[in-house]
Amino acid sequence: MELTEKEYEEMRKKVHRGRKIVSVFGEEIKQEIILELIDSQCGESRVSDIAEKINLSRTVVSRHMQELKDAGILKTRKKGTGIYYYIDVAPDDLGAAIDMLQDAKRILENLPNKYRE
Repeated sequence: MELTEKEYEEMRKKVHRGRKIVSVFGEEIKQEIILELIDSQCGESRVSDIAEKINLSRTVVSRHMQELKDAGILKTRKKGTGIYYYIDVAPDDLGAAIDMLQDAKRILENLPNKYRE
């Protein structure tokens, strides 16, 4: 399958926009953090609460949550002395990550399969 220059450039843009989201979802600890935030009653949580639930140190959880924040998946709000994290992904960024994966699937499906007879 050959791509036109325009298709190639569009795919590059999608990869650039979606790669941070795709890469962070590939890590098990970050998946656990996301799941804990989804499961929390109010949709937000502090680092210490998540660390306790997934049995990791606050330092480790804090680092991963900062990476999720840097990737545009989490945001924070301050309440008193606590910092609460919640999921807030820009729809365009999430869409770019989904498009990126769909493009990869399309490319892989069109590659010659050397194991087929």
